[in-house]
Amino acid sequence: MFRAARLLRGVSPFSVFLMDQKNNPSLQGVSIAKRGKMLSKMYKELSQQQRRDLQKRAQVHPSLRKRKRARPPRKTEFAEFVRQNYKVVQGLNYRKRFSALSQLYELHKPIDVQVAKALKEANARKVTSAKTAVKKAATKPKTAKRAKAEKSAAKKSAGKK
Repeated sequence: MFRAARLLRGVSPFSVFLMDQKNNPSLQGVSIAKRGKMLSKMYKELSQQQRRDLQKRAQVHPSLRKRKRARPPRKTEFAEFVRQNYKVVQGLNYRKRFSALSQLYELHKPIDVQVAKALKEANARKVTSAKTAVKKAATKPKTAKRAKAEKSAAKKSAGKK
C-alpha cells in the first residue's frame, strides 16, 4: 500500500481531496475500483483556484514524523575482550571456548574489581551441606520436652521386653 518514502514527503493535494470526499454520499455503496475512477475524474474537473486551495492546505497539513531508530546497545568490556582474544581459544572445543575466555578475562581484570568481587563472595551466606546439617542437629542439646518423650519411649520399650 503506502511506502515510508511517500509518508516522508508530506501530504499531496490529491490526498487532501480524498480526505474531503471520504463522506461524499454519491460515492457510498460504489465498488472500490469505480470509486477510484470517479474520484480521479472529479479531481481532474476541479478549477485552478480549487487546486491552489488544496495545494495550500496540503502544505500546512502535518505529515508523519520520521521514526527514530533504536540504537544498538553499547558493547561491553567482555564483548570487546572476546573480540580481541578469540583467536587464542579457536583451537578449543566450541563448548569450552567461552569458559576459557571468561577465565582469561578474570585474570586480565583490574585488581580493584577482583577485590570487590572477593569481598562480595565472602559476605555471601555460605550454604552448608546436608551432611553437616544432620550432624549439627544430632549434637544439639535436647530440650526438656524431647528428653521426657525419649525417656517414656525407653520405658515402654523396656517394659515390653
